Amino acid sequence: MKTDHPQGITVLVELSGMPEDLDELRELVAGKLVPVTRDYDGCTDLELLTDLDSETSILVLQRWQSRGHFDRYLDWRRERGDLPRLAELLERPPTFRFFAEAAA
Repeated sequence: MKTDHPQGITVLVELSGMPEDLDELRELVAGKLVPVTRDYDGCTDLELLTDLDSETSILVLQRWQSRGHFDRYLDWRRERGDLPRLAELLERPPTFRFFAEAAA
């Protein structure tokens, strides 16, 4: 169910890299993908986290103005061909989880 929220959304992307390709994966994500994503229209924050218990797991925590902004961004990445290159370095497809602020 895709809905927009006035306060924006948080997207968690988990990347599970192949051990032999970790350096290349980190360089691609941190050096090339993250800087451009941070500047993309609608991205309000982005953190790149490493799992302390699994060196092959990278978590990308993103905040977007809306789900529509994120969907346009992901479509743009697909059109550019960035996702197939990323997929070559992963053990499995990335997982995407979408969150909105819970009512207090």
